[in-house]
This record gives sequence, structure tokens and C-alpha cells, in this order.
Amino acid sequence: MIRHVARSLTLVALAFACLTANVGAQTHTVIPTYPPGWNMVGGPPGTNFGAASRLLAYTSQTGYSAPSSSVSNGCRGLWAYFDKPTSVSLPMDSSVQTAICALPAGWGLLGDPFSQVAELLAGEAGFFWDSATQRYDLLRNIGVGQSIWVYSSTARAITLTTQSATISATPTISINALAPNGVYQVHISDTIEVFVPLDTPYQVSVSSGNAGTLQYITSGVRGDLSCIGDPSCALSFTTRFWIYKAIAPGTATIVLSAACRPACGLPSRAISIEILA
Repeated sequence: MIRHVARSLTLVALAFACLTANVGAQTHTVIPTYPPGWNMVGGPPGTNFGAASRLLAYTSQTGYSAPSSSVSNGCRGLWAYFDKPTSVSLPMDSSVQTAICALPAGWGLLGDPFSQVAELLAGEAGFFWDSATQRYDLLRNIGVGQSIWVYSSTARAITLTTQSATISATPTISINALAPNGVYQVHISDTIEVFVPLDTPYQVSVSSGNAGTLQYITSGVRGDLSCIGDPSCALSFTTRFWIYKAIAPGTATIVLSAACRPACGLPSRAISIEILA
């Protein structure tokens, strides 16, 4: 899979630098667990990915090669191969709320420099390899302990901020929003993914009366992006998705509203979620 990505992406040298802004000093450790196989990883400065049986970095001069160190510098992303489920400690000062990373021109791997989800600013997005589905997702944030592909037309700086909610690599429940309506049961801290085909012009939101039960986490599009950079290969986005986290017991309603202009006659839909303690 790594060779396939390297062949299809025309990447430019990657040499991320990272500046962070601190507020106070509250140190703690987060320990994500990675599934077997290839994972896109990243972590706060000092995170050691030496438990991986293989690590790969990328530069335009050498292509994929073993990094000079298994220890993260904060903004650098890596590919890591784990032979079995592996936990890695991410030491971090939780008061660090902002990081400024240097991006080279072209494609590069950008790691999450926090022990929380890293939020990209408006207009920024990146591609994350989901090892569970074996596909790329287009996201506007970087999960804890993860990294994403980011493209920049010129060398520049990118600002990352923290997002307090963490994202489960695999949602507790995935709901096809076009399936027959029903009541879905989850528990507090479970994550809920709602998805629709990409060509279905719906927008998803939580009913205003249920704002205290579900917390919006992220959204994006999903599909096979392994051929990106190859003009003879069409991108294959297939699905749009929204992910929420259950944060309080009760009943919540996720609403689908037609997003087509002019109005296309699609009916609104409602998905009921029962959240148990």
C-alpha cells in the first residue's frame, strides 16, 4: 500500500518545523492504540514510535526512507507498520493550544503535535488513511496520534489549534441516513457516524432542542484517493459523512435537510438516537 501511494502521489520534500503557544503548564499522557498494519502517525515532541516494526518518512530527494529518528518533532508525520495492536504514549502539555508548522510546496505528511485533536483552520483539509476501511478520508482535522497528507501550492506556514474532543478511529455506530428511520441506542462517549452517498444533496445537523446530548466532532468525504496526482485516474469520492459524540443521556434527533438550490423536492429526514448512561 505504501508503494502504491508513493507511486501515485507526486510529493515534494517534507521538513516540518513546529512552533507552539503555551498557556500554563498541565502535563499529562495520552495512550492511543494502533491496529496492525500501516498507520499514518504523528505526535507531540518527544513521542517515540520505536515500537513500530517499520517507519517511513518521505522527501522528494529520497522518496520513502527510514527516518533518522523514531522520535517525533511535533509537526512531522510518518507511516508506521505495527505487527500487532500497539499502544504509544503521547506526552504533552495540555495547555499548548496552537502550533505553527512549516509546509513545503507540494504534498507532505503533517502530524498532530498535540495530545488532543488538531483542528485545521477554515479552508484547510487533508487526506487520512483509515486502516479499518482501507480507504482515504478527507478531513478538516488530525486525530490524536495521527497524521494526514496536506497539499500546499507554495512553501508556507500552517496553523493548528486544539480541539478538546477526541475522535474514535472507528465510530461505535454507522448509520445510512437513507435507510428506514428507526431508534438507535448508544451510550455516553460512543461516536455516531451518519453518511449519505456523495451525490445526495443533504446536510446533516442536530435538532436545536438536543444540543446538549450530541457533540459535533468532524465531517468530510470518503473514497478511494490512491490515484491522486495521476491525471489519467479519476478520483473516486463515494460518501459524505458526519461524526457526533454522545455526551449526555437522553434522546437526540439528527436532521437531514435538502441542500439543493433551487429546491429539489427531497424530503427532510430525522434519525432518533437514544443515549444511555
